[in-house]
Amino acid sequence: PQNRVYDIRLTLASQGLPKGGQIGFEIFDRRVFGITDFVQKLNYQRALQGELARTISSLNEVKWARVHIVMPEETLFTTEKKHPSASVLLKLNPGQHLSHEQIKAITYLVAASIPQLQPEEVVIVDNRGNMLAGGRKDAYAGEWLTETLRIQHRLESQLEQKIKDLLERVVGAGKVVAKVSVEMDFSKLEKTKESYDPETKVPRSEQIIEEVSSGSETIPAGIPGVVSNLPQTQASSTTKNTPFQRRKTNKIVNYELTKTIQHISEPMGKIRKISAAVLVDGIYKEIQGEMKYFPRNEEEMQKFKAIVEKAIGFSKERGDQVEVVNVPFNQTFFKEQARIEKSIEKAAKRQWLYHLAISITKTFLLVVFLFAVLRLAKNLLKLLTPEIPPPQELPKPVKELEATVGMLPVEKDLEEMKEELKQIAQKEPSRLAQVAQAWLKEE
Repeated sequence: PQNRVYDIRLTLASQGLPKGGQIGFEIFDRRVFGITDFVQKLNYQRALQGELARTISSLNEVKWARVHIVMPEETLFTTEKKHPSASVLLKLNPGQHLSHEQIKAITYLVAASIPQLQPEEVVIVDNRGNMLAGGRKDAYAGEWLTETLRIQHRLESQLEQKIKDLLERVVGAGKVVAKVSVEMDFSKLEKTKESYDPETKVPRSEQIIEEVSSGSETIPAGIPGVVSNLPQTQASSTTKNTPFQRRKTNKIVNYELTKTIQHISEPMGKIRKISAAVLVDGIYKEIQGEMKYFPRNEEEMQKFKAIVEKAIGFSKERGDQVEVVNVPFNQTFFKEQARIEKSIEKAAKRQWLYHLAISITKTFLLVVFLFAVLRLAKNLLKLLTPEIPPPQELPKPVKELEATVGMLPVEKDLEEMKEELKQIAQKEPSRLAQVAQAWLKEE
């Protein structure tokens, strides 16, 4: 209603409504004629910002988000070309925080939504002013280094665990210490190789040109010397006709050679070298009440070394190294560890018994409480329910009552009969009333 407009506005304002909505691609649903190209690009940028903000706000940890995009103007000069950039402001829900993987996901989400936007050009800030992701290339280089170290450490831990799982089944738990160092190559290599095989050539085309000519030619003859070459001197000269025949052959053969083109892309994270050092405890025997140490023989140690090499994927061409050494372990540590484990086991057992006693006690108290509640409910039900009297016995017939009255002795006087009738009237008034009714009917 018109008279409640201001009241409703105050009520909505007290609840933080209406909230600033993000404009998405629905902005293009309204057709406006005569719009300029500049306004069209600006509307597209606003719509893209709104859609990204809606997508990021759909995360459970994010209350709302706002995205700003900077799109540089296009230019014909590549040297002056600038890349777009983006900034994201997040307001998180109370008690929530974003993990490193979630921040990276938001960064790549924004970068993938805008053409030619690099992830290092995306800045993410929360509502408290904390920088969650910065637009610095060195930051991403540091993240890449951390990721490579994490992969390398995980591989080393897996190989160490494999060695311990294999050897501890033979020598016993706690008698093997294994450390593995892995050198990895995270460089990305792509190359194209083109090769020809001259042994497998096939003629593709052949061209033969053959020329044949014949005839006669005049060959000068005379006296050679100075006289015939002097000017104003006519020497005797003779000519001679000689027949001739010429043949010319030109052959061109084009061969098709076998060509192989290979595009090779080596995967990242290639293992360069693996080095493993394994310590194995010896054998202990009790002699005269004292534990004596005995080293393991060479044959047994060679078997252990072969097992370790198989477990880590040993490669001699790669230059891998494996050392398995038999040394006596410090038993003080193991004794202390066994004592601690035993005390922990006892404490856990006492804790279990304590919880069991508490559970039994709670169960007993619950049963007693339920029993008391049932008794109380039963008593309340009796008090609230009215007591129904038991059904009375049907009155005796009139003949029996007359017989009972007739059994009175005639010798009794009137007073005794009155007293007896009073007693009968007090004990069985219904019967006496029934007799009186019968007498009245007879009269």
